[in-house]
Amino acid sequence: MGDISLDAVLGLTALGLGADQAAIDLAPNQLASEDVCAMALRHGVVGLMLSGLEAPGAPVVSNDLRLTLEDHFRRQTLACLRQQAVLKKAITSLEGFDIRATLLKGPSLSVVAYGNSCQRPAGDLDFLVSENDVDRAERALAEIGFPRVMPLTTMRQGPLRLYQKLYKHYQLINSEGSLIELHWRLLNEPVLPDTFGNGFTVNVALNRQEIRTLPNEENVLYLCLHGTLHRWERLIWLADVIALFKRGLVDVDRLRSLAREHGLCRVLGCTAVLARRWLVAVPELQPFECHATEKLNKSCENALCFDRARTNPTFNQSWQELSHRFALHQGWPYRFQTATRFLISEGMLNRLAGSRGPMWVVGAKALALTPVRALSARTFAQSAPNTGPSDQR
Repeated sequence: MGDISLDAVLGLTALGLGADQAAIDLAPNQLASEDVCAMALRHGVVGLMLSGLEAPGAPVVSNDLRLTLEDHFRRQTLACLRQQAVLKKAITSLEGFDIRATLLKGPSLSVVAYGNSCQRPAGDLDFLVSENDVDRAERALAEIGFPRVMPLTTMRQGPLRLYQKLYKHYQLINSEGSLIELHWRLLNEPVLPDTFGNGFTVNVALNRQEIRTLPNEENVLYLCLHGTLHRWERLIWLADVIALFKRGLVDVDRLRSLAREHGLCRVLGCTAVLARRWLVAVPELQPFECHATEKLNKSCENALCFDRARTNPTFNQSWQELSHRFALHQGWPYRFQTATRFLISEGMLNRLAGSRGPMWVVGAKALALTPVRALSARTFAQSAPNTGPSDQR
């Protein structure tokens, strides 16, 4: 996809977020609707682009592009409504087991940031529960047809406990392909405490339910962390942060205090730089720009601009990913656990699913197999063809 398509997506998304004027000035015949829509879908900004087309100063685009975007948004809306039906069943089942679950991102974020539960797409539903409630929550969701698929249900207690120490969620999928991620912490990386964010309730449109979600300041910090960890590969993640500030929902003093407490000023600084360069400047975040590092900014910008080939990641790309995550935070406990998780992959734990013994024995087995995995990864990367970019997350 060419630079013209990217410029169109960035310009219309910025207008949809309230930018004063479009950053593009293109004749309608310069935009191929197929390329623009494909990029808009990958970045999850179809709804924002349609809002941008209605904004003052919007560029003139072809009727074909407008109709195609409208068609994609109708499909997105139907998918969101189906997902909200699943959400209602899931919350009812969890409440039946007396579990207080917090919804991360998804429909609750769409309502809070945009005032419309279908404005942003969501590929799955993310629930955060207490670590002590994970097993009961898994049973509650299994009762409505969501069995666990990751990690394997055949995994013994030793590997399972190690998985819970290194990773943050289970994946559960029903027969229709709907995905629920059951979290007991927000991130794999030990950046935020497990008790981070007590949650509050908002009304999600069409469900008439009170949905627990993170307070706005915790939500901004979590969204910035999530986006930076994934190198801001999708524009909608950046747009979500901007939208929360645009609606005046964030207590900046409290956010600043949280960022300093958890050592995340550079994460907010990177977010501020990217928002200003790509979409809409956020004045409230600009004081954090002095904490941003060029390495972190460049790493995120490269992923934001271009589709990265992740189908067959090379051995060097894996080390670059680890280096990127090290640049995120300076704490040594964070770096130690990040490196450990890099060495003991989810796939490795699935291979050891039948291992007997306590958690530390399974960990020792996994570390012993690490050189073999690294050697096979290097050999595979040298021989495997580049098959192009993978599907969006």
